[in-house]
Amino acid sequence: MPQPRLRGDRPGRRYGRARALPAPDGSVIAAAALQSAALATLADLFAVVVANGAAIPD
Repeated sequence: MPQPRLRGDRPGRRYGRARALPAPDGSVIAAAALQSAALATLADLFAVVVANGAAIPD
């Protein structure tokens, strides 16, 4: 099954960025929705999620 593509999704830049994925029903789950859900899950379980690197205390 070919990978779904959304506007702005660039091939070859997979690490450090979310990408759209196919859902079991054949629809496409947007990369932004995946990233938000993943960060919310990590924050709920054990992680401290910050907006950017500057928000990490020294």
